[in-house]
Amino acid sequence: MTTGSIEAWSDCIRSNAEYDKLFLEQQTAVDLKKRIEIVQRMQQIVYEESPYIPLAYTLNLQAADKGHWTGWVRAQQDKGSWWYNTLPDT
Repeated sequence: MTTGSIEAWSDCIRSNAEYDKLFLEQQTAVDLKKRIEIVQRMQQIVYEESPYIPLAYTLNLQAADKGHWTGWVRAQQDKGSWWYNTLPDT
């Protein structure tokens, strides 16, 4: 949701200088409580500006029987969606 994400990861074409500053600041915050405060302010900015208005919240349930099927892996360190691994085994 940063200005630098426009036409890349962000498709809402929104820009907010305070949000951009906080985004950089939270990346280097060593104090956990301070970082939480920064991220909560970022969330408040997004809430107030509402760059996205979800029309529906879909339920998404995925399951896999890894004992019978091979080649399927989960994204995000085994916590995300299932994908078929098309990379050759090394």
